[in-house]
Amino acid sequence: MDEPILEYVRRRLQEHKGEWAMISRDTEVDYSIVARIAQGINQNPTIANLQPLVDWFAAKDAMLEQLRARA
Repeated sequence: MDEPILEYVRRRLQEHKGEWAMISRDTEVDYSIVARIAQGINQNPTIANLQPLVDWFAAKDAMLEQLRARA
């Protein structure tokens, strides 16, 4: 990953706008924190909030890659 982790998470959250509630449930990161990170309000989130989001996107990407490989 070449971009800073916060920028990566913010970009990916923007790509998944409309799914923040689901992401919040899946990662157990409070919805307000997810929204604040995505909107750039929280400029210094803890790793405890960022890591589950990074892991969620990695799992989603891996699942999509598996589906593409089967097609």
